[in-house]
Amino acid sequence: MSTDPQARKDFLAKGYRGVPVTEIGGEVVIGFDVEKLEDIISSQ
Repeated sequence: MSTDPQARKDFLAKGYRGVPVTEIGGEVVIGFDVEKLEDIISSQ
């Protein structure tokens, strides 16, 4: 985001203020939640 102003704008427009934010198949994980990430990945 530091080199892509549009990505930063999109990120802030979604209401996110910190990182990491991971979006997989429309599901959003805020923070580094390994269990939730694995659950989402395994259900894809």
